[in-house]
Amino acid sequence: MLAMAVLAIAGILPESDIATRVSWPLLLFLGGIFGFANVIEDQKVMDWLAGFFVPVAHRLTSSVVMLSVVVALAMFLLRFLDPSSFIAISVLFLSIVDVTMAAGIPPMVLMASVLLASVPFWLPYQNFWLAMSEGLTGGEAFTPGQRVRLATTYAIAVLATLIVSVGYWKLTGTIR
Repeated sequence: MLAMAVLAIAGILPESDIATRVSWPLLLFLGGIFGFANVIEDQKVMDWLAGFFVPVAHRLTSSVVMLSVVVALAMFLLRFLDPSSFIAISVLFLSIVDVTMAAGIPPMVLMASVLLASVPFWLPYQNFWLAMSEGLTGGEAFTPGQRVRLATTYAIAVLATLIVSVGYWKLTGTIR
């Protein structure tokens, strides 16, 4: 908003373009999304969720494949709560990294599950680039059905990649 004000004062952005050329829904969306992360943090939603992650991770450390898949599924679900994914990544990773390291699973293995699963976008608010592209094209770049199919295909590819990766990590001696 500050940049827009500077451009308007400098005459680069004429007043007539402010109402028509600026994507107000996108700006409001981005403001809401970044504010939503503060609400999640202030209400300690992620701290509450972390209490569930540790016991589950402790039970799953005997099977790296199951642990990787469950961590990825948890991240997929957390993306509905944390649109930026920054809070979800840190809470999920930090809450269980000690448990997995104690079981001989390197942090890299855990982080692969968290990061790969942090980017699908079943809903527009889960990715601000997606929201921006919808705003810039007037919603005509793709349909909601196409977005959901792409996100679902990506999620399936992530799960398959993690399963194959566990085999690779075992072959290379990264995990036992």
